[in-house]
Amino acid sequence: AATILSPQDVIFMAQLFINGNVKDTNNFFFGVANNNLPYLLKVTNTAKFRLFANEIAGNANKIKTFIDKYDSKLKSSDPDLNETNFLQMLKDYGIGNGLSLFRGNNSCNEWIKLKAGAYGPVEDPCLTSN
Repeated sequence: AATILSPQDVIFMAQLFINGNVKDTNNFFFGVANNNLPYLLKVTNTAKFRLFANEIAGNANKIKTFIDKYDSKLKSSDPDLNETNFLQMLKDYGIGNGLSLFRGNNSCNEWIKLKAGAYGPVEDPCLTSN
């Protein structure tokens, strides 16, 4: 089973965003909880996310390409590998600053922003929230 959000989740977020279904775009996020760790995917730059959403989410061929390219890369039982691949996906599509991935602790009361590093995910301690 997957341990992180999917490309389909990103597309769904983008479709909700561009279709005007998000009341507060500055506080728009998706989350997933599983047997490992919880994750949040939050829109942190609405202008950058809008560019991605307009480019991909309204085009069936681009949606399929996006999902086909990343879906299998995010189904590892290794959370570190999924984090690495998810962050790479955001980077590849230029939405790394438009969407931010946060990893929570098991009680979901502390969240740490993850960013792509040279050898995998890097915790950004400056962007930890409680």
